[in-house]
Amino acid sequence: MVTSFKKFITKREGDTSFLFWVYAFLLHTLENPISGFHPLLILAFSLLIWQRSEYLKFAFVLFYTMSILTELPKVANHSIIALFINIFLLVNTTHFFLKDKKMKVGFDHNQRGMVIVILSLVYFFAFFHKLNHAYLELNLSCATQIYQKLLTTPLGFFLPNNTSVYWFNIYGSLFLEGLFVFLFFIFPAVGILLGFIFHSFLSFGMLYDFGAIIFSLYFILSDHFEKGVVTTKIRWGRSFLYFSLIPLLFVNVFKFNLGFEHHTLTTIFFVLGSSFLLLPELKFKPVFYLKKLNFKFLHSVLIVLFVLNGLSPYLGLKTISNFSMFSNLRVEGKGSNHLLVNDELEITSYNDDIAWIISAEGPPEEWVFHKGIGIPFMELRRVVTELRLMEYPYLKISYLRGDKLFQFDNALGERSELPDLAFWQRKLLGWREVRRDGVEVCRW
Repeated sequence: MVTSFKKFITKREGDTSFLFWVYAFLLHTLENPISGFHPLLILAFSLLIWQRSEYLKFAFVLFYTMSILTELPKVANHSIIALFINIFLLVNTTHFFLKDKKMKVGFDHNQRGMVIVILSLVYFFAFFHKLNHAYLELNLSCATQIYQKLLTTPLGFFLPNNTSVYWFNIYGSLFLEGLFVFLFFIFPAVGILLGFIFHSFLSFGMLYDFGAIIFSLYFILSDHFEKGVVTTKIRWGRSFLYFSLIPLLFVNVFKFNLGFEHHTLTTIFFVLGSSFLLLPELKFKPVFYLKKLNFKFLHSVLIVLFVLNGLSPYLGLKTISNFSMFSNLRVEGKGSNHLLVNDELEITSYNDDIAWIISAEGPPEEWVFHKGIGIPFMELRRVVTELRLMEYPYLKISYLRGDKLFQFDNALGERSELPDLAFWQRKLLGWREVRRDGVEVCRW
């Protein structure tokens, strides 16, 4: 019976790099409570059984892309990475189908250049956005707050807790992310090892969904991917990754109280599984991938768009979903807290046009404006437009814009003062709330 089961599994074993990609989606989706029918979730679980179905893979990538596009502009930063990689996969699949009349979905050795560029850009913007006064201030820095959160986890029993460690954490994170920008072009094995340690620690602070996306890209640069053989270590790695989903399934799908911190169990299995997939047989020798970059026109377009997305806070286009998560960056209002860039790159005045909320009532909790906070006027218009499309009955609001006070019993009917945004504006532009005291707190 065991032999028959093993044969059943072996016959259906598919591309580990693509399965890692599917797993990253599952980890992100199951992190929050699930209610109702979720077709993309069913599609992802189906791929764990029928791993070699190219049509299932194509459907998954297509609908995964559509789901992210639907949720824009306020999506997690790792979802932006997923969006660009999915579009990259769709472009390659279409090109291969037109050329050979065959359906082939997934990663191959020729795509390593694109993966390295995406990884390096993610780390560059994560590093660059943190070059601001607030991130370098001990009591405000996101690095301090994330470390303090780690101290409350089981990992905290092994971590020191003093001011020197906090300072080391601030500058150490900057150094590592700056180093990663170049490391994957020359020493990918060193980048994988250091990145594995870095993101594994962060995963215990419930950042494992971001880590899963990053690790799935690491795998494409690993020796396991190079060999393309499903070894015993890979099977162990896959198994631990699947086990990591079980606590999330029980809590967020079946609504079963496990009676303990299920996120910790998920993180342990995630880190353990990733270690089997990424770390064995690492070859610490230089590999000059810069010489092997071979981009088609559409690949270059994707990279340009990726760069523009990362630069969007300084262009005055948005402050969310551009890898400024946990960076303390502030560009809204008068001036920026960045050490190198103020407003020299702005192509709009959206960052400076702030509506300071005096009172607001009516919208559901996820759309509410809190008293005393500021919000760029374009973001206010975006939310009002969305509420109109939802046919929400009313929004009573008063706010100060410049020196002028605005009061509306139902702002949804005030189309002259709050005109609708176009579809592309609602999807591409978005801002965080702004504090009046100018202090930039730690936010995603």
